[in-house]
Amino acid sequence: VANTSDGNGGYLFSGYKTTTVPYTSAPGGATYQGDQGVRQLQVSDSRKMPLSASGSAVFEANPTGNGVFQTKADAANKGSAIISTGSVADRGALTNKPYELNFSVSTDTPPVTTYTITDKSTGTVGPAQTYEAGKAIAFDGMSFDIKGVPAEGDKFSVAPSEKESVFSTVTKLISDLRAPADGSSGKAALTNNLNTALNNLQQAHSNVLTVQASVGAHMKELDYLDSAGDDLAVQYSATMDDLQGLDMVKAISDFSQQQMTLQAAQMSFKTMS
Repeated sequence: VANTSDGNGGYLFSGYKTTTVPYTSAPGGATYQGDQGVRQLQVSDSRKMPLSASGSAVFEANPTGNGVFQTKADAANKGSAIISTGSVADRGALTNKPYELNFSVSTDTPPVTTYTITDKSTGTVGPAQTYEAGKAIAFDGMSFDIKGVPAEGDKFSVAPSEKESVFSTVTKLISDLRAPADGSSGKAALTNNLNTALNNLQQAHSNVLTVQASVGAHMKELDYLDSAGDDLAVQYSATMDDLQGLDMVKAISDFSQQQMTLQAAQMSFKTMS
């Protein structure tokens, strides 16, 4: 789809490099060969309309996570805990800093699970808090929850969203589906990875819908310009008909009548004089 041709020997998503194949396969997904250019066409005396969209804008400008921040489970986790995507609780309190949650399990009977929140930008470690499965964890304007049973040393990260190519997302998803998922920790890892991939695919889909909406708006504007052009053509045709479409017989008759009237008026004026 990304390498779709425009039907005229060029490619839709390669920017100004219309004769260059936009994407080639790469180990991590695909590599973009085009540029950021957007071709435009003059559609009126004061309006230019974009004719294309760069592949990087359509397939690579996809925010990860929920679009604001992303949550991830560490690949070395041994427990069965699953972290949610989360949401923004207070946009004004967001600082867009990266954080890490570190879990500890005591040797008490029954064991008590706690976690600390580390600000990775400053290295500051917050106080230990008791873990409750499914209870909302809220800080820095963000809110999410963790379910399941974390093991000693398990880690989860919370970081600002980044831009990821949909090809990288799909490649990771394929790799996650092919990886073994043995035991509770393997199943938890698979679930966390699938949640991450689905969130990223959802963001990619939203980005494609945004591009489609933009194209639809441009098409609607073209329809309006086309209709306005038809109306102007009718007006111009009427004006040209008034200027050029002269009825010669009627014009000669009117001229003769006006000439006779003028001659009669002249004779009357001469007689009166």
